[in-house]
Amino acid sequence: MSFIHKITASCLALGLVLTATGAQAAEQTSNAGSILFRIENIKPITNDKELIEQCSFIVTAYNRMDKSVKTAELALSWVDNVSAKYVIKEGEVVAVKGKEAETTVTSSITLTDIAPHTQKSFEQKVSTDKCFLLLDNLTYNTVNCFTDSDNIVMKDSKLVGTGDCTDKFNYIDSKNPEYYSEFKDVPESVLKQQAEEEKNRDLNKINASHSDILLENEKTNDILKQIK
Repeated sequence: MSFIHKITASCLALGLVLTATGAQAAEQTSNAGSILFRIENIKPITNDKELIEQCSFIVTAYNRMDKSVKTAELALSWVDNVSAKYVIKEGEVVAVKGKEAETTVTSSITLTDIAPHTQKSFEQKVSTDKCFLLLDNLTYNTVNCFTDSDNIVMKDSKLVGTGDCTDKFNYIDSKNPEYYSEFKDVPESVLKQQAEEEKNRDLNKINASHSDILLENEKTNDILKQIK
């Protein structure tokens, strides 16, 4: 593993220790009847040369509403305003004075079928070699959020409207006591299983839609043959 990737791993480990230490002193930020979510299980994904190309992470959402969340899309972003200020020289990390730059890492994730007063986990990946960025310094936007009482309308394979729960999401970072008190600790194997089941569910929906399209094409061809 290269020196820079060792630094990345060390930064992530140090961040976990510091945030856990300060958790008790932080204020709670969530609202009653909200949808809490946290980011966990941040892991680097390396290529065949052992260089980090992506980072995987899991979003765990806890629906404290009395309604089910049918579907919700979150736009996630992390700003790196540290890496550009330092360089590696002869194996040493050296600060570069006067050099300021920001790199924004972005991703989006769709959460589906979260029952009332339950939590559910979803896996995602993001293209960056700086996995430590994913720890806490998140900004997000709720693109849409539909509950089971919403009338979900599709047009041109896109959802129409934004739903009635876009203002319900509360991001909980590891400095917040709710990161530890409001979420159930779930074994990694279960988190992975939930994420895999969600992927399979999405794949089944795509296959079903494809089958419907083929069936409609067959009907159209039959009608055209009768006209001829």
